[in-house]
Amino acid sequence: AERQHSQEPSFQLISCDVARQYELPVLKKLGVRAVFDKRLSFRVFGVVDEGSKKSTFYTWSELDGRCGANVICSMLFEYLTKNMSLWGQSSTVALQFDNCKGQNKNHTVLRLLAFLLLVFPEELHTIETHFMIPGHTKFSPDRHFAFLRNTLRQRELYSPQHVIETVRSLKGECASHWLDDIARMDRMSFRDWTAYLSQIF
Repeated sequence: AERQHSQEPSFQLISCDVARQYELPVLKKLGVRAVFDKRLSFRVFGVVDEGSKKSTFYTWSELDGRCGANVICSMLFEYLTKNMSLWGQSSTVALQFDNCKGQNKNHTVLRLLAFLLLVFPEELHTIETHFMIPGHTKFSPDRHFAFLRNTLRQRELYSPQHVIETVRSLKGECASHWLDDIARMDRMSFRDWTAYLSQIF
């Protein structure tokens, strides 16, 4: 897939993964465990364009939804529909995932990709899916998650929105070489793709 991406301009190689769970707030100056009995779980879904080597992060908290097929499909739909106009017509898109069944390797994700081919026949010619073998070594999203983790490590973080504002403030500085954008998803952003797509396929 990487060789084909370098040879064909209409071939788009995209890598996707979910980062480890963060907890908020992060207070360096206070004893956080003494102040909070429970912190807010915060998740990041990373999408890396292997052509530009830049990533788009989608973030959400445990209050917005759990990390399952509907959440992943909502963010995939958001990314692909936003970017397909930049790729030109009749693009072939190859998506690289890890082997997590509950998030990536399931009927809902595959049905969503088939749905996109039906709805956008001029923009999308083919969508391929590639799943990393179990026990695989790190791939592009993992490297970008490490960039994000190092960016946030020494900073106090109060809320999901504060994380986004902090990362965006660094986009023109240390994050310019790997970050394209970071977006906040909420419960209104997530659709029940499983129920909807089961009526079509």
